[in-house]
Amino acid sequence: MLSKHTTTKLREITKSSLFYYILNTVSLNKDKYFYYKPIIFTLKIKKSSNFRIMVVDDEEDFTTTFKHILQNNGFIVEVFNNPFEALEKFRKSPEKTYDILLLDMMMPGMNGGELYDNIRRSNKTMPRICFVTGHQSFYNIIKQSYPEISEKCFIRKPVDSLELITTLKQELQKI
Repeated sequence: MLSKHTTTKLREITKSSLFYYILNTVSLNKDKYFYYKPIIFTLKIKKSSNFRIMVVDDEEDFTTTFKHILQNNGFIVEVFNNPFEALEKFRKSPEKTYDILLLDMMMPGMNGGELYDNIRRSNKTMPRICFVTGHQSFYNIIKQSYPEISEKCFIRKPVDSLELITTLKQELQKI
């Protein structure tokens, strides 16, 4: 009897605009020997270095970390620790400057939802939006408040870097 597959590793190989994901699984064959069976799937997007992301979070540690992760994965990143400065920059920037906005929900003065609402009123083409929150109690309320935003774009802190990159790449496919 064959055993169920057990996930051992997920890794990404980048080749031009294709992202190859190799999921290694461990199986038991009929002779009861373990063997590795790779499952390969691809995620095709435009070259990620063309994509611009605005990250807004009042905590500098988070914006620094997000910037590092995203730049290492080929994105052009601009970070803001003040939502008012981010809104001003968005309003003054040319049309379609940003492909995705990554907004923290809890910030002093203006939360991520209010920032999103102000950006929507700017009469510009809306980029994709992803919200980030470390407050689990807000997670479901936020999802219900913004039904137009993809469910995967409600990201919980602490953020797993692979999950973040995968989510953003999937959102960019929709552009």
